[in-house]
Amino acid sequence: MVWRHLISARVLFVLLLATLTLLSGCSPGESSEVDQMKPVPVRVSPVNGESQAQPLRFPGTVRARERAELTFQVSGTVDKRPVKLGQFVEKGEVVATLYNPKLEPAVKSAKARLRELQARAGQATRELRRAEALHDRGVQSIQGLEQARATEESLAAAVETARAALAEAQQLAAETKLKAPFAGRIETLLIEPGEYVNSGQPIMSLSADDGMEVAIRVPEHLLAGLKPGDDLPVWLVRERGKARVPAKIAEIAKASGSAGQLQVLVVYLEDPPPPEQPVIRAGLSESPAAPPGIPVPVAGTPVEVGIPARHRDALSVPMLSVMRSGEGAAVFRVDREKAQRVPVEVVQLLGEEVLVRSPGLVPNDQVVYAGMSRLADGDKVEVVQ
Repeated sequence: MVWRHLISARVLFVLLLATLTLLSGCSPGESSEVDQMKPVPVRVSPVNGESQAQPLRFPGTVRARERAELTFQVSGTVDKRPVKLGQFVEKGEVVATLYNPKLEPAVKSAKARLRELQARAGQATRELRRAEALHDRGVQSIQGLEQARATEESLAAAVETARAALAEAQQLAAETKLKAPFAGRIETLLIEPGEYVNSGQPIMSLSADDGMEVAIRVPEHLLAGLKPGDDLPVWLVRERGKARVPAKIAEIAKASGSAGQLQVLVVYLEDPPPPEQPVIRAGLSESPAAPPGIPVPVAGTPVEVGIPARHRDALSVPMLSVMRSGEGAAVFRVDREKAQRVPVEVVQLLGEEVLVRSPGLVPNDQVVYAGMSRLADGDKVEVVQ
């Protein structure tokens, strides 16, 4: 009986050991198969065609179309400057005066010289008339007549020269009053009263209130197809989420001989509203009469001008969706809850977007941009928000 019990115990022990061995050998494989069948969570984004791709944005600053740096044409000491920064001035209004001790005496001297020459010219004219009368009676020789005529003509020319010198002296004296060439606002003040300035040295800058523009620098290849009059969008930097500001291309700089050099592009912003609405004035504000959501551009405001990307056969995808490997660039397209690896050719980086070309992609395809680290071609995926 004892032997039977021992044999039974040994048999049970062997069976238990075999069962444990089988269980330990099968568990990893079954777990691996379960993991392979589980969908990989991913986030997706639609593929955009060129017409849907965001334009390239180039920074610029709003400035007045009509602007000028005001300078004196003579040197001297600034006597008065009755205007303040931001003040509106009318056309012809005096904005500064200059003192130069040499200018007034120069005018007086030119006047005296002119009077002297006019008197001598008058005397020469009378002598010429007498010489002509004497010559007609046969008393005056031809040589005496010609000499009198030459003297009269010489003094007449001298009078004209003196008259021009007086006009020049008076013009220089008038330049001591600096006047606004057009109506506008004082943007900068560069010189204080009492300071000495040279001729041509900037004193202040003036800009008109009506009509604003933006100048930007753009790579030459993006200018292809653009022409004056084309519409371009403009955004305020601090209000990118609001509607675009309408603008039109005004000028496009001609390409220079240097390859890759940036070219200047000038756009005119939309004109102010009609007279019955509040007129836009310089200052960082938004007109209450402006259409909802459309910011009012003013001088000095930083903006961004949108330039369309010139790749008609390219598609736009998120930069995070593009993978690089030894086989080249590719994206994962989601089709019927499975990931498909699609090779792409990268055309251009556009901030957080990438322009690509691929015969395997069309607009509105869904590509993976998050969750690709555990993804392989053909894997099942679960799109999460």
